[in-house]
Amino acid sequence: MHQSQPSLLSMGLAFLTTYILCKMGEGRFLLAYPNHRSAHSQPTSIFGGIAMFVGVATALFVQFLFFPPSEQPINTLKIFGCISLLWLFGLIDDVYPLSAKIRLLFQLIFSIVVILTLNTLISLPSPLGFLNIPFTLLFIMGFINASNFSDGINGLWSGTVLVCSLFMVYINPHDVMIPIFLGSVVAYFILNFPKGRIFMGDSGSTFLGGVILCQGLFNLSYGGTLPITHYPSIIMAFSPLAFVFADVFVTLSKRIIQGHHPFEAHKDHYFQKLVHILKLSHGTTTLIYIAGSLLSALLLVRFALKDIWGLLGYGVLQIFYFIMIEWLCVKKSEKPKPNS
Repeated sequence: MHQSQPSLLSMGLAFLTTYILCKMGEGRFLLAYPNHRSAHSQPTSIFGGIAMFVGVATALFVQFLFFPPSEQPINTLKIFGCISLLWLFGLIDDVYPLSAKIRLLFQLIFSIVVILTLNTLISLPSPLGFLNIPFTLLFIMGFINASNFSDGINGLWSGTVLVCSLFMVYINPHDVMIPIFLGSVVAYFILNFPKGRIFMGDSGSTFLGGVILCQGLFNLSYGGTLPITHYPSIIMAFSPLAFVFADVFVTLSKRIIQGHHPFEAHKDHYFQKLVHILKLSHGTTTLIYIAGSLLSALLLVRFALKDIWGLLGYGVLQIFYFIMIEWLCVKKSEKPKPNS
C-alpha cells in the first residue's frame, strides 16, 4: 500500500468521528449561554473541543494499530501526550470555569511537560543562555493564550489553523499527526462556519493551538535545542498565525497601556470590532482573517528565505489594517443616529 494511503484513511476517520460527535453534541451537551461579550444569541454547545480530540485520538489509534509509522512513532505519541494534558486543562475550564491564576498555573505545568517530554528548548545567544528555560516557558504560554484569545468568531480560529495545518503538511509531507488533525478540524469547521452551530470551548481552542505549537517546535528542533538565531525557520513554521496573533498582541498591549487587566473579558479585539461595531457578518470577518493568514504566510516565508521586502510588506499591511479598523470605528461612532 502506498505510504500516503494510511494517512488519508486515518484523516477520513478523524473527519467522520469528529463530525458525528459534533452532530451528537449539537444543542445537547455543554451549552454556552450568551452574555454581554458573546457573539451568539442562542445557547450553543461547546462540545466541539471534545469531538476534535476524540476524532484525532481515534484516528491515531487506528493508524498506529494497522499502519504503524516506520520512523520514530514514539515521538508522535509524546506530542499527543503533551497535547492531551493541555486539552484536559481546557476541558476542566469549560466545565468548571477557572480563575486567570489557575489557568496560568495549568499552562505553566503544560509548558514544563512539553520541555521535558519533547526535550525541546529555544536557545538564546550565549550571553543570554541562562534565560533559555524562562524564554521557552513564556513562548509556550504566550502561544497557548493567543490561541485561546483568537477563538471569538465563527470559524476564525479553526479556519486559521486549517491554513497553518495545510502549510505544515506542505513543508513536512511525512508527518503523521497533522494530516489526521486536519481531517478533524475540517469536520468542526464546516459545522461552526458560518452559522456557529457548535463551538469548541477552551478545550478546543487550546487543543488546536497545542497541536500546531508542539508539532511545529518538534519539527524545527527534532527533540533538541532550537537556536533563536534560526528565527527564519520559526517564522516560516508559524507564519499563517501571524495575522490573528498580531491582533491579539496589539489588543492586549493597548489594554495594558490603558490600565486594563490583560486577562479581563472584553470585546476589544479587531475581529470583534468588525462584528460588534462595524456590523460585518461572522462569515465576512472570518474570510478576512483567513485571507490574512494566507497573505502572512506568503510574505513572511519570503522573509524567511532572506527577502527583507516580504517582512516589510507584511508589516506595512498589518499596520494599515489596524489603522483602517480604528478609523472606521471612529467614523461609525461619529455617524449621527436616526431619531427614535
